[in-house]
Amino acid sequence: MLNICSKSIQLWLVHEKDILDQHLLDHYHGLLDERELRRYDRLRLVRDKKQFLITQVLARTVLASLIGEHDPGAIRFERNPYGKPFLPKSNQPRFNLTNSNGLVVLAVTADVEVGIDVEYTMRKAACLQLARRYFAEDEAATFVKLEEAALRDRFFDYWTLKEAWLKAYGTGLRTPLNHFGFTLSEKVEISFTSNLRASPDEWTFWQFDIQEAFRLSVCVNDKPDSDYTISAVEGIPGQGFSPIELVQRRPA
Repeated sequence: MLNICSKSIQLWLVHEKDILDQHLLDHYHGLLDERELRRYDRLRLVRDKKQFLITQVLARTVLASLIGEHDPGAIRFERNPYGKPFLPKSNQPRFNLTNSNGLVVLAVTADVEVGIDVEYTMRKAACLQLARRYFAEDEAATFVKLEEAALRDRFFDYWTLKEAWLKAYGTGLRTPLNHFGFTLSEKVEISFTSNLRASPDEWTFWQFDIQEAFRLSVCVNDKPDSDYTISAVEGIPGQGFSPIELVQRRPA
């Protein structure tokens, strides 16, 4: 039975550094399907392998508990033409995954498409150059005369929102980043060029700060005046989670 209410978003957070037990990691490995195992084997760095493993198992264990499946390894995913995974049966929860610098986040909703992106804001990035190259003109213009700290802050605001929307929309980076743009104030507003058949009135956004080093954006395919409840927990898949409070940036 689905254990999530309509108009609610569940956020599940895992920190890679908290999982050191090799026996637990071996158990996680045994839950992957053939497609996931092939992708795992293609990764070269130990840290990348571990982060991928935790990401996949977080989705499997949480979704299994929500739909009443006792074996997380029995979960079977299908993917849309752009690679976004989903549960194939009707009336199944919608979900999305993201990870950055050891933090893994899963978002789950009952019945609306959801997209999320988390970024480690301390990493090196040519923020101004990337904004000028990839963002919409109106967005890039907001970077003019910003000092370094404010410029980086603005960049990760936009970048995580764009990734979150692309993942909720279902195309990922196959859709150019300058075909849509954001206006940031107390709330988030999106607009589209004529290249996209999408309506601003069909999307709602939130932004959070996590431990002063991560920016998290969440998007759902629902009208902006929808009243959602967002809950967050943190822990280790298969061992337990505890509620946490996230610092919300937008809506203010």
